[in-house]
Amino acid sequence: QTVGLNLKASVNGHNWLASQLTKKKIGNRLLENAFIDIDDFSQAQKLSDEFSVSCLHQSLDRFVSLYCPVVKELESSYHWSLSQVEYATDIVFKKQEDLKEIYGALTRTAIHAVKPDQVATFLGRKLNGHYQDEMGNNFVTRIEGTCIKHRMGPVSLKMYDKFGLVLRLETTSYDVTFFKHHRMVEQKDGPPVFKLAALKKAIYSLNPYLRQLMHDSNKRYLAFLSDMDDPT
Repeated sequence: QTVGLNLKASVNGHNWLASQLTKKKIGNRLLENAFIDIDDFSQAQKLSDEFSVSCLHQSLDRFVSLYCPVVKELESSYHWSLSQVEYATDIVFKKQEDLKEIYGALTRTAIHAVKPDQVATFLGRKLNGHYQDEMGNNFVTRIEGTCIKHRMGPVSLKMYDKFGLVLRLETTSYDVTFFKHHRMVEQKDGPPVFKLAALKKAIYSLNPYLRQLMHDSNKRYLAFLSDMDDPT
């Protein structure tokens, strides 16, 4: 008899990084899920890049043993996979008025200037005539402010401000197999081959593969925004 048990766990990378910075005695100011100041940004980035998936795996298994003891009785274990992943790149401003001067122009220009093929390029893909999933741009007004979102199937790229001090670029994926990278692929007939293939959903794809792919997505979008004319 087969028994299926599903669990969902959420990991907040900003809170995790804040705890690491505190352990290292590096001053920081975390407002909700955005750092508005860090004494050593380079060291903070290094700590973030070195996030250990194996430690995450151990923590998840430990939580399961504590709160879902039936797994032990079934002599089973969990296979942890990625459901939704967000990767943010934040540009922190010293003064709110500095971001306010450029933010409106950035969002107004991006909603008109970003075309489907550019969205695909930002996300590391090439748009062709065979693509049949949804694509588009959205401009949304929220309680916190405004947000522009470019979407391509299960992946989106957003730009919004946090507290008027942080310009955030964020890639979100609901299916990480959207992304491709070079890896060993098992074949039905023949030995494994190293080729471009879809990212695996296992949590060990999180770092460094998915982290780097989403970082590059944000970086390409930032480069595009940086080329826009500044009306101020």
